Amino acid sequence: MSRQSTLYFLFSSLNNAYSIKRRVFTVFYSRIVFLFLKELERQGLIDNFYLNPYKANELVIYPKYISGRPAFRKIVSVSKISRRVYIRASTFRYKMDKDGLYFLSTNKGFIVSNISIFNNVLSKTGGELLAKIIF
Repeated sequence: MSRQSTLYFLFSSLNNAYSIKRRVFTVFYSRIVFLFLKELERQGLIDNFYLNPYKANELVIYPKYISGRPAFRKIVSVSKISRRVYIRASTFRYKMDKDGLYFLSTNKGFIVSNISIFNNVLSKTGGELLAKIIF
């Protein structure tokens, strides 16, 4: 599987889990999926995830619900396999709408929009715009 297809599978699994209010679900392990989930957990958008001890290539994910409602409404893939979307720091800061949370893949790792805007991490670099989370 390519990097993008594993992320697409993660996005659709997250959207489906939230739509039917699943408490736990699994996805295939890959490094990019692991890093993406780590960032989601750091942002407080999922409760927990871990590597399944019984199946080495599987991650177990616990979605986060606040008062019975999902932590976010939808996750949308911005960059596609056939059309990659790259963005500069200046465009990212001033032209993106503020209602969502954006995930970029840079040479420094994953960067989330709200962290990068406040910490100026993205001041000299850009990256591939992977996903947008809609609240």
